[in-house]
Amino acid sequence: MQLQSSDEEAPVEEEAEALRLQRLKAASLRPEDFELSDEDDDGADGLPDENERSLQVHISLFENKYRFLWSCAIAILLMSQGL
Repeated sequence: MQLQSSDEEAPVEEEAEALRLQRLKAASLRPEDFELSDEDDDGADGLPDENERSLQVHISLFENKYRFLWSCAIAILLMSQGL
């Protein structure tokens, strides 16, 4: 005869309970819990803050580099074709 403690559950039941608890927790979360609230944003004037401007600059630089490399690739392809 094998004894089992009363707090042992089958793995499937334990997983189901963990998922149920996660769903309950997720249902109670708000954007503020992830620091996504606009309430502390002093950029109510609609202008981007320093971080947003920096990100926009980085995106713009990336896009320019991408276009340049794409243009180079096309030029190399055309030259290799003798065009």
